[in-house]
Amino acid sequence: MDPRVGILNVPASLRSSAGIRSKRLNSVSADERKKAKRKKTTNTSRNTKKTNQNKLKFTCEDCIDDWGWKIRNYFDGDPDKKGAPEPKQAIPTFNTIADYKNHVIDAHDSADVTFCKAKSCLRGDDHDDVNRPGGPCASHGDIICKFCDLSIKFHQHHDHHMKIEHADPNMEKKELYELYVK
Repeated sequence: MDPRVGILNVPASLRSSAGIRSKRLNSVSADERKKAKRKKTTNTSRNTKKTNQNKLKFTCEDCIDDWGWKIRNYFDGDPDKKGAPEPKQAIPTFNTIADYKNHVIDAHDSADVTFCKAKSCLRGDDHDDVNRPGGPCASHGDIICKFCDLSIKFHQHHDHHMKIEHADPNMEKKELYELYVK
C-alpha cells in the first residue's frame, strides 16, 4: 500500500499543524472585513415614506353618503338598528390615492369624468372654475393635507376632508352616521 494514500484519508482537523484550539488564519485582512460590513441605516425619507404609507387611509366619501342615506331612509337614522348595513362592509378604505381613484371610477360611474390634475384631488377638473354652474367648490389653496398633500383653500373644507376622506374605519357606527348627517 502506498503511504501517501493514508494521508489523504486523515481528517483535516488532525492534519492541522496549528494544533487544537488555535485560531484560524484569515485570508482577508481586518481592513477588508470592515469595508464589507453593513452600515447602520438611519431613518431616511425612504423609510419615513414607507411608514406613512402604512398609516395612510382613504375613505370613500360617496360610499359614506350611500351608507348614511340607507341608514336614514331604511333604518330611521339608527345605524345600530337590526338589519342595518355594517359600515366596514359598505365603506371601503384604500392605502393609496390610485386605489381610491380606481374605486371611484369603477364603483361610482366616474369613468367619463376628467379628474382635477392637483395631487390627491378626485373632483372633476372644473371644480375650481369660477364660471362653473353653482360656482367653484372645494377650491385649492395654501392649506395642505398632512396625509395626502391635497391643497385646500378653506379651513372648513380641510376639516371636512380630514373627517370624511381620512375617516377612522374603526369609529363607532353612530359617529360615522354623524359624519353623514353633517
